[in-house]
Amino acid sequence: MLTVDFDSVKVKISDQSSAYYYPDLIKRFVDGDTTLTSDDYFYIYYGSAFAENYNPYGTSDNEEKFYEFYNERKYKKAIPFGEKVLKENPVNLTMSFKMLVCHHVLGDSAGMKKYVLRHLNLQNVIFNSGDGNSIETAYVVLNVSDEYNLLFSMERKSIRQALVGDTDVLTTIFEDEKSDKNTKDIYFNVRMPLDYLDRSLSGNDE
Repeated sequence: MLTVDFDSVKVKISDQSSAYYYPDLIKRFVDGDTTLTSDDYFYIYYGSAFAENYNPYGTSDNEEKFYEFYNERKYKKAIPFGEKVLKENPVNLTMSFKMLVCHHVLGDSAGMKKYVLRHLNLQNVIFNSGDGNSIETAYVVLNVSDEYNLLFSMERKSIRQALVGDTDVLTTIFEDEKSDKNTKDIYFNVRMPLDYLDRSLSGNDE
């Protein structure tokens, strides 16, 4: 069960007369428009499922180069590649978080604030899509890595994973727990990534 009506999302972001027309909305997002509303962010995140470059499983050369520098703590060299990754996919939650870390470590508060705003608003969209407590109320994500972004913010880690239909069920414990006695299952709807995979395997990109 999906708590997000993707048919409605597609209609609104494709309508040039709509306030949520995607080319205009994503430009405001990339430009750092601080007047964007929670509804705007909803369409920015879920509308990206219909973008030409939507690929929940791909990793670009720019992303690999970013992590090469990031893992070596060469944050200044990593930033240009992170910017290229976010140009390719502006709603990449993992990259927006890593970029805010880069700017924080380098003492660039303005740069950090830009990515904090970007990251938290997109993350809130996912949190508001459900409560994660059941298949029926699963958080709706467009990328499996977004699941782990939410877990990180909840200070939880996954110890087991199972796919039930189009729902990813992560069995989690708190980050600082040593025992797996006190577990909590968190549910993520991954229908859109799975649909993408089905289309890719069948050779149908429509």
